[in-house]
Amino acid sequence: MTTARHAHDLDYKVIFVEDANAGPDMPDVGFGPVPHAEIMRAVATSLAGGIADVVKTDEVIGQMNGKG
Repeated sequence: MTTARHAHDLDYKVIFVEDANAGPDMPDVGFGPVPHAEIMRAVATSLAGGIADVVKTDEVIGQMNGKG
């Protein structure tokens, strides 16, 4: 998120393709384990709050093919 926020601060258009990102589930480090899906939901929600356009891969492909 730091990179996306910095790009936004520099007036770049930031696009976060939510279903094209991956990562691990986080183990319990004292607050309970956190599944990857929950992390991605929090990241996408935070970014959509004015930092980035949050889209799916199909939307990006459609725009690249002139269908969006």
